[in-house]
Amino acid sequence: MTYILAQTRGRETGLFITEALHPLNVFRAANFEVDLVFDTGSYQPNWLSQQPDWLKDEDKRIWEHHNSEFRSKLDNILKPGDVNWQNNGIFIASAGHASLIDYPEAKGLQNIAANMYISGNGIVLAVCYGGAIFPGIVDSRTGKSIISGKKVTAFTTQGEEEGGII
Repeated sequence: MTYILAQTRGRETGLFITEALHPLNVFRAANFEVDLVFDTGSYQPNWLSQQPDWLKDEDKRIWEHHNSEFRSKLDNILKPGDVNWQNNGIFIASAGHASLIDYPEAKGLQNIAANMYISGNGIVLAVCYGGAIFPGIVDSRTGKSIISGKKVTAFTTQGEEEGGII
């Protein structure tokens, strides 16, 4: 999860709500336990993710219901030291524009992901801008990022310009 306060077009940015909610829903429907974790133990929702075009119907109801599992987990978000990476099989770096700012410094999350990757018993993935965490996830066997020498996908500069982000 990404939560640092930053500015996008003069408004606060942070966690893009549905990019955390939808994976949680899928994994919980398959009876997986889900931990929401961030280095600071806090979060800030992205203003855009709360707009009607992005947060609709059931997603909005879950977000606004503070006793929902999702909102309860967010409001009591864990720090990396609160979880044992060996008890997890999937690491997802969800996003919002702030991930470009805070994921490069999220050493606790990077260490969890690196340990899962190196063990061979976990999947490490990112959604949207969450890929900003990958350069900091270092394979201790090689001293290089786990994406070194691999092909990855990302947003284009043109898409960012058209969306008014840059």
